[in-house]
Parts: sequence; structure tokens; C-alpha cells
Amino acid sequence: MNQLSNVSDSPVPVICRFLRAKTDYGTLEGGENKWHLIDSSMTVYWCLCTMSASGPDDSFAHSDFCRKGRICFALPRVDIQE
Repeated sequence: MNQLSNVSDSPVPVICRFLRAKTDYGTLEGGENKWHLIDSSMTVYWCLCTMSASGPDDSFAHSDFCRKGRICFALPRVDIQE
């Protein structure tokens, strides 16, 4: 079974809007775009608040950790169209 089809079938978790990620193949996050959660040992994560691999709470910046419940978590922006 194709791993990517399993990923696309599952709901995309809400991840902090300040988390960014990149692999050798390009950017996995899009700021306001949905995340493509492909687990890779080559993925580099960073927080826009600290511009480092840790968040303001000194914990790792990673898509598994930068979610609701973390003290520095910020919801993604939602554009309201009129």
C-alpha cells in the first residue's frame, strides 16, 4: 500500500502558525497552506518566533510538538471572505 495515500486520507492536524519546515525536496509548510506531514529524517524545523530549532518555551520545534496545548501555540490565521 502506498504510504502517501495513507497520509492524505488522515485529517491534517492543526499546527502552530509559527512553525516552518524544509527538506531537500523543498518546503513542507506553506505558512497559510496545509502541512504535508511526510516523516523524514532530513526534515529541518524552526520556529519563526525564535528563528531556531526550539520554541519560546525552549522545547523542540517539530510538527509533533507544535500543536494545541503547548504554551506558545498560535492558531493558524483564518481569512474570512466576504
